[in-house]
Amino acid sequence: MPRYVLVDVDGTLIPKRYNTTYHLLMEYFAHKRPFLWVFRYILVRWEWLIVYLISKILPINRLLVSKIILTLSLSGVRYDDLYGFITERLSKVPLNVDVISDVKKFKQKGYKIVVLSATIEPVSNYISHVIGADSYIGTILSLKNGKIISIKTRHLGDTKYKEVIKNKWKPYIYYTDDTNEKILIKNAEKAIIVNFTLSSKP
Repeated sequence: MPRYVLVDVDGTLIPKRYNTTYHLLMEYFAHKRPFLWVFRYILVRWEWLIVYLISKILPINRLLVSKIILTLSLSGVRYDDLYGFITERLSKVPLNVDVISDVKKFKQKGYKIVVLSATIEPVSNYISHVIGADSYIGTILSLKNGKIISIKTRHLGDTKYKEVIKNKWKPYIYYTDDTNEKILIKNAEKAIIVNFTLSSKP
């Protein structure tokens, strides 16, 4: 029976303060023509506040609100263009060499490696190649003719665990920085809590 090592991204492989969804998207929109992309930039910059306020005013699930905001932000963006920007930017961001070293040792022992993150799929895709993962999960984008049209699945703690069940990624060891991911931690053979921070900017 195969065994798995599941690895989170933000705060685990990449410095905690560098959010690979919102930080990268703000940089991407700022990199584009600023006046044409300012609305998207504002949506991403203040997503946390917008989600909080709407969920307080209306009886709407916060995950759904986040999904709608990301859809409005990314609709019409060419996937290849976004992926190219992400790979170029993340190639300059320091990664957690200790976790990557552990992952490689587990892989040599026959474990299957899975990047399991709430970040957008292009980031999970790139990181999976960097660390030599066998599979990856991220917030899934719907595409049409090479362009993003919506957010298909917004992954967070509970939905990430549903992917573990669906893909039969058990038993598993879990590397994460988020102690609130209780269901993933509880069901792990071993949970390794990581706190990857850097004082210098990438």
